[in-house]
Amino acid sequence: MKLLILTCNTGGGHNAAARALKEEAGLLGHEAVIYNALSFVPKSVEDTIVKSHIFMYRAMPKTYGKGYDFIVSHPTTTAYHEMALHAGNYSDYVIAGGFDAVLCVHVFPALMATAAAARSTTASSTLPPVYFIATDYSCSPTVEQTKTDGYFIPKDLMAEFAAAGLEEAKLFETGIPVSPTCYATTSKAEARAQLGLADSDKIVLFSLGSMGAGNIGLLLAHLLKNSDEHTKFIVLTGTNQRLYTMLNQSLMDKRVIPVPYTKKMDLYMRSCDVLITKAGGLTSTEALTRRIPTVFMNAVPGLESHNIDFLCAHGLAVTADSPADLSREALALLSDPVKVQMMKEKQAAYFSANAAEAILSIVTNDAKS
Repeated sequence: MKLLILTCNTGGGHNAAARALKEEAGLLGHEAVIYNALSFVPKSVEDTIVKSHIFMYRAMPKTYGKGYDFIVSHPTTTAYHEMALHAGNYSDYVIAGGFDAVLCVHVFPALMATAAAARSTTASSTLPPVYFIATDYSCSPTVEQTKTDGYFIPKDLMAEFAAAGLEEAKLFETGIPVSPTCYATTSKAEARAQLGLADSDKIVLFSLGSMGAGNIGLLLAHLLKNSDEHTKFIVLTGTNQRLYTMLNQSLMDKRVIPVPYTKKMDLYMRSCDVLITKAGGLTSTEALTRRIPTVFMNAVPGLESHNIDFLCAHGLAVTADSPADLSREALALLSDPVKVQMMKEKQAAYFSANAAEAILSIVTNDAKS
């Protein structure tokens, strides 16, 4: 099969899901192309969407969260109409490419595909089937405005997506696709050896997402105050150069190790004893699939708050509201092997299947029928 995987450059999570599907497709002998769906809209529109998203996400997370809540409580067709304006560009690209199926890891291309299929019966008959892949633990706003051939969602969310008006027969609880590296068997000792980290240290890893969101100064202060010299704090700052520079300049404690954008995420995750992270759908899934004791900080309200509520309710991670309480939760995991083992067992049960493999199996079977 020749697959088109449509993403949007509004954050690393969607692109990570796209890469996971492409990697798995390659392992299964399929050809897959990843394409930024915002390339179908004018460059000025794309820049506005991406830059405003990143700015609000990093600099004004509470406002970002309020905006999300407003969209949820005031359904709008604005996004659909904007994407529909450029559905022709989508159709031309898909038909010219000879794709057998389209996988959308963001709602924008799913809205485009919906508009393209609605334009005419003739046009829709030449277009391949389209599938939407959820990348959060909630039915995000405007998904209900899409009409695709299938929806791949996390386990235990069938009722929520059906309540949004989506056909239950088209809902598949496959989970969120993550890289095949998440299923590797690299040990903690091996990961530390490759990163040059000491086996004897306890390591708390901060993963702040591709955009490095979150104010962690107070949290770090609590952790440093209440831990010994053998506890190290590695902070992955993503593409947030300002945060990386701030940590380098303002923190003199050698136990804090800031790391800029890295391609060694798998090794860092496998090397740590506890992960403190914001609750992006992909970051969360990658961590919990690797069976890592995880503490969520609610850095960016909105979908990430829903992710926290869902994953913590399932016992897959823990959270707290204040820096002091987050510190206590993290340090408690460092010192409580029984609690850690219980969390890992629940993670193993919930994330037992390879989501990308399950998704591609359904798409392939659909193509044969």
